[in-house]
This record gives sequence, structure tokens and C-alpha cells, in this order.
Amino acid sequence: MHRRHLFRTLAAAAAVARAIMPGVSTAQAAATPASTHHAGSLADGATWTADVPASWNGTVILYSHGFGPLTAADAPDPATQADLLQLGYALVGSSYAGPSWWALSSAVGDQFASLKAVEGIAGHPRRVIAWGTSMGGLVSALATQNSHGRIDGTLTTCGLVAGALSLNNYQLDGEYALNELLDPSQQIQLVRYASAGQASTAAAALAAIVSQAQSTAPGRARIALGAALLNEPVWFNGAQPPAPADYAAQEQQQADEISQYLLPFIMSARYQIELAAGGNSSFTKGVNYGRVLARSSFLPEVRALYQTAGLSLPADLA
Repeated sequence: MHRRHLFRTLAAAAAVARAIMPGVSTAQAAATPASTHHAGSLADGATWTADVPASWNGTVILYSHGFGPLTAADAPDPATQADLLQLGYALVGSSYAGPSWWALSSAVGDQFASLKAVEGIAGHPRRVIAWGTSMGGLVSALATQNSHGRIDGTLTTCGLVAGALSLNNYQLDGEYALNELLDPSQQIQLVRYASAGQASTAAAALAAIVSQAQSTAPGRARIALGAALLNEPVWFNGAQPPAPADYAAQEQQQADEISQYLLPFIMSARYQIELAAGGNSSFTKGVNYGRVLARSSFLPEVRALYQTAGLSLPADLA
């Protein structure tokens, strides 16, 4: 790549990064210039949307939305969209074709088809920046690998670039541990969902087990272990995070997020991923939970809470 072209591409990617930073809003300082909105459908049933500012700078941002309803979007939110249009960037993105929300089989093709559609309207861009959030980060990475020169730069934010296999496996590790350690009498179905409703019901049942276990010291210790396996952060709500050594407060934050947000989200998402994959691809057989925990940054928290509860951590990990 020519050095000058590389510099301009990096500058464009940096502008995208500045636009999505919290607290940075150029659109608040000046009215967004006139832009033209376009939308259409693709051959596989997906839809696309695009916005081109009157003062287009020649760069198109090919935006890939994250996991969720298959609705076309060319930016993650209206404020960011306004900022980027103010800066002169044209925006385009597709819905992806379903039926699964984990639409990786169609997303890359739909993104390039959307780009082609807007090029037919606005003209060929000087450069294209691929940008994706969450699952869209993975879509952008895949699109770049298969761009054949159509993408000049890529910005992935929270991109799941390890794919669904690693994601689903570590999530299943945590879900299985929570079920087996907190209430093994209730065998919650964790994989092979026949419907979205079945997944939601299972998530609600496991979340209820977590909420009930939070009332006892052994329950809190085992929730901390499950949270470590889930790579769960220790700050969910409140103006400030818990102190670094305040393990009780950290575990409370983890328990709240696990029961209120995480399990309903990831267990419902598992149905969508299984729908895309044609079945379950996750496993717990052969997992060395002690080895997994030994690599976790949450190990000191887990050890401290197990000691407080008078439980044997090696016994639970066996």
C-alpha cells in the first residue's frame, strides 16, 4: 500500500474511533449537514440502508451491526451516525439474511452487496473502512479477509474474532458449574434448544438458582467460581467499581449481572447459534476446570470467598 494512502486510511479509521468515544460529539457543536438516505433489498432477502452527506469526503464506512434482530443499520446509534455524517463520511450497512441472528453465513456477502448498491448511487469511493461492533466486529474481520482489495482499513470493536466455538464453550463451562454446584437437583437444559422460548425458560430457571444462592456464603463462593469461568467483570452497576480487594462487593456485582443480564442473553443467544450451526457444538467433557481457573484473574476472589464459606475449592473443581 502506498505510504500516503496508508496514512489517509489510518486517519480515517482514527476519525471513526474518535466519533464512537464517549463524550466526544462533533454533531453537538454544529448542525449535521444535509445528507441523503437510501435503502433497498438484496437477493437473499436482506435489506440495506445508507446515508450519504452532501459534503461527502469520498470515504464509505461499511458498518456491521452486532448480534440481535436482523435490522439494517449503518451506525450503532443516531448520535454516532450524526457525528460521522458531520465529518463527511458516507455510511452503509445491511440487516444480514436469517433466519438465525448469528448470521455469519450471509453477513459478509450482504455487506459487500450493500456496498455495491450504494456505489451504484453515489459513485465509487476513494476508500472503504470496515467497522463492526460485537458480532459485527467478527463480520468486519471476515469481510476484510475476503475483500480482494475492496476494503482499505478495518476497525473492530468488541469483535468476537475467536468465533462461536470458543465463546460457547467457555459460557457453557460457567453455566454448567453454576447449575451443578448451586442446585444439582435441578438439571437445567443448557444446550440443544428446540425453540427460543425453551432457551429463555432455561435461562430464567438458572438465573433464579443464582439469585437464591446469593443469600448464603457457600452460594456466593460458588457464584464467584461460575463468574470466573464466565470471565464475568466485577463492575455491573453503580458510579464506581468495587475496591480491588473488596471481593464480597465484587461478587455481588457479578451475581447481579449474571442473573439479571448475562444468563438471559447468552442462553437465548445459544439457540440462535445452534440454529445457524445446525445443532450443538459445545462440550464440557474433558474440561479441566482447575486449570481454567488457575489462568483466571479472578482466582484470588474465588479463593477468598471459598475460605470465608469454609468450602473446599479443590473438591468443587474435581
